[in-house]
Amino acid sequence: MSSLGVIAVFHDIGGLAKGDNVWYSGVKVGTIKSITFLGHDRIQVKMEIEKKSRDFIHKDVIAKVSSDGLVGNKIIALTGGTAGVPPVEDGDTIAVATAISSDELLETLQVNNKSLVEITGNLKTITKKIADGEGSWAGLFPAIRCTTT
Repeated sequence: MSSLGVIAVFHDIGGLAKGDNVWYSGVKVGTIKSITFLGHDRIQVKMEIEKKSRDFIHKDVIAKVSSDGLVGNKIIALTGGTAGVPPVEDGDTIAVATAISSDELLETLQVNNKSLVEITGNLKTITKKIADGEGSWAGLFPAIRCTTT
């Protein structure tokens, strides 16, 4: 047998498909063998890992769904692992990193953009008042008062 099977259970696989690659430290070490629903938001991904890579992939490795480049195919990226921990074995289940979905990322960016617009507006109001000589800050910065001729 030239490969061994390991399992990871995800909440969302973001378009991952059977046959997609499995990478460890930037090196292709296997492929996705199957994808199965275990429940509403539990998706089991079986991976075939090349036996020649086994000694480098330890039982405490973390799996996450990633992309091959900015707009590339979906992959499983295996990261971490401790040299003192035994290598993975056929049938092992490995831990999964919780990833932020693109929808969650866009939602966070939208909230941050709204906050930035508010902060920028407030800063504009404050600096205008200082420039016009209004408020208690104006006395501290008399040199920046705007004058027109």
